[in-house]
Amino acid sequence: MLLQMRNSFSKTGVEDMKLHSLETDPEYIDLQTELVHLQTNLADSSDRLLIIFEGRDTAGKGGGIMRFARFLNPRHYRIVALTKPTEVERGQWFLQRYIQHLPDPGEIVFFDRSWYNRAVVEPVMGFCSEERMWLARKQCGMWSRSWITRRRAVRLIV
Repeated sequence: MLLQMRNSFSKTGVEDMKLHSLETDPEYIDLQTELVHLQTNLADSSDRLLIIFEGRDTAGKGGGIMRFARFLNPRHYRIVALTKPTEVERGQWFLQRYIQHLPDPGEIVFFDRSWYNRAVVEPVMGFCSEERMWLARKQCGMWSRSWITRRRAVRLIV
């Protein structure tokens, strides 16, 4: 199956794309093939996949996400990189801004930083009060667990 999918890349013109030196590695091609296969299975089964990239600024999260998404069908994935909260978002429940970005059935969503990271960063940057920070930290774990168990076949990769 892998060889068949790998050979289909050459039939679809992927070989004509400008490739990074890493992208000529057979293991990388095999992993990309597996990711395309995973995306197809998710779309067929209506499962959801949330992949979270954590790290400091300029740690390569964005480049890693782009490398993951390179050969995926753009109709079945999204990349979410939230900026600092707006004035309206500052008055909302901390996790409210993330809910709209969670994956729909058959979709992969890549998060460039999670709600856990934001719960630490936002008070340091002055985007929320100490009281709201402690409430957000307390709610993050409970909310994550409830979301994962409530949704059908959600997979969370951090």
